[in-house]
Amino acid sequence: MDVSLDGSAETKEPSFQLDVEDEGPNPEQLYAHKERQRILFEAMNELTPGMRKAIELRELGERSTEETAQIMEFP
Repeated sequence: MDVSLDGSAETKEPSFQLDVEDEGPNPEQLYAHKERQRILFEAMNELTPGMRKAIELRELGERSTEETAQIMEFP
């Protein structure tokens, strides 16, 4: 049996429609992600270089507090 993918109205045969769920982020989620990145970038630029490095190591580099202190040579 031939099945039309476009569901043409010229035939009396039933058309089949496949609903494929988009697993990617929707436009609102994409916008929110970009907005968070912009806010974080602006906030990071306002920090002193030492504070920025500490946050980058601890949060973005996924280091422990102890590792961050050792790298930055803090007691």
